[in-house]
Amino acid sequence: MIAFFKRFVLFLILWVILNEGIFRYPLLAGAGIGAATIFSFHLWPERLIHLNWRFLPGLVFYFIRSSLKGGLDIAYRAVSPSMPLQPDLIRIESRLENEAGVVLLAWMISLMPGTASINLERRVHLTIHVVDSRMYGEEDLRILEGRIARLVAPGK
Repeated sequence: MIAFFKRFVLFLILWVILNEGIFRYPLLAGAGIGAATIFSFHLWPERLIHLNWRFLPGLVFYFIRSSLKGGLDIAYRAVSPSMPLQPDLIRIESRLENEAGVVLLAWMISLMPGTASINLERRVHLTIHVVDSRMYGEEDLRILEGRIARLVAPGK
């Protein structure tokens, strides 16, 4: 029951954000949030993963710092067309223990400027496109992977 309440509150917060705090049809909203909560237990079972929340701020800080660094670099390249690019494909085998962590890694890589996860094979092999191999390398991706590994632990 506590898990249901937590998810309901999460979906309620998302609903408020998406609707900019306007509740025109509260009964319909409540039914939709309730249905989403029930359906979420089928998509994401309660014990699929355990999040170590104390590592979330470090991951968020690292992501924001890397995104700003990448954004500034990409902006500089946009106004300096003579700057050489070294596009590359980096293929890594993830060391993460569960699929949720690998998917989170692929999503976060795709959100960072100058990178895109372009393939995920057998839930562990990631192919990443980088605008410049000097900007992001395998070492940088392993740092992000390590931060995600601390956040996402296997279910108990």
